[in-house]
Amino acid sequence: MLHTVLLILKILGILLAAILGILLLLGGIVLFVPARYEGAVRSEGDIRALRGKMKITWLMHFVRADICYKDGKMKWRVRVAWIKRTSGQVKEERIHEKEQKEEHEEDREAAAEIVEGKKEIPEEGQESRESCKEGMEALEKAESTGHETAAVAEGPQGDGKEREGDTGESKGVGGKLARFFEKIKAFFKKIKCTIQSVCDKIRLLLHKKDKLMEFVRDEVHVRAFKRTKREVFALIRRLKPKELSINVRYGFEDPCMTGQALAGLSMLYPFIGEHVDITPDFEERVLEGSILAKGKVYVYHFLILFWNLFWCRDVRTSYRHIRNFEF
Repeated sequence: MLHTVLLILKILGILLAAILGILLLLGGIVLFVPARYEGAVRSEGDIRALRGKMKITWLMHFVRADICYKDGKMKWRVRVAWIKRTSGQVKEERIHEKEQKEEHEEDREAAAEIVEGKKEIPEEGQESRESCKEGMEALEKAESTGHETAAVAEGPQGDGKEREGDTGESKGVGGKLARFFEKIKAFFKKIKCTIQSVCDKIRLLLHKKDKLMEFVRDEVHVRAFKRTKREVFALIRRLKPKELSINVRYGFEDPCMTGQALAGLSMLYPFIGEHVDITPDFEERVLEGSILAKGKVYVYHFLILFWNLFWCRDVRTSYRHIRNFEF
């Protein structure tokens, strides 16, 4: 008996160890096997001549994605093992779904027309339709007769009300003036309420601004922002392409826009300055050159970012304050 129990425990231990080993293997594959990317963009003088392609692979091409841009159209293809999906297949499926939806709507409209009597129904139901029409006509005639009788009965009373209104108008000249002054008073009161509501909104916005500035300038939040900024820039350095080459000459119709774009691109120089050759053209509108990039992305880089931020007390405190923050 003891031998049987020990054998069952041994088998369960082997199974648990195998499952644990498989989970560790899958976790290691996800964390430490990189996703490789390779992209190229080229233009020959104009944005309309822009062409580009990109390839992303993972786990010895077990997963692969290809993206191509040409003549203003983008095409893509994704393959996971033997399963493939392309942009053309998705487009055909959407067209098929749209056609089915249109057919369904047409069927519903046809059914609604038959119910409302706008469309002919089969001959088998013509007799029932004619009997329904006769019943509806009889009901309409009865209702019209009842309305005419009610109008005749209410005629003298209505005349009496009109005469009473005439006498009221002859006596109510002062009442008209009173109502006119009441309307003017209500108009000025409405303007006063509007001005007061605008002032209240302005005071509320000023209060919100002061509260927001106080929240942002808090020492804990400032330290949390600096730590997050440092970790994000470290992640960008880790994700920097291993091979990069940028050789571009660009220009806009407005020289001011060309200068602004150059100022924005200058922010990339600390990271990729040695691989970049950007030439602005302030005289004509042009876009020509090429961009080549090749590198790897590891999942554990993002894990390091979240791990460091999670164990930072200032970041956790700021996160709780942001969730509970109210104006």
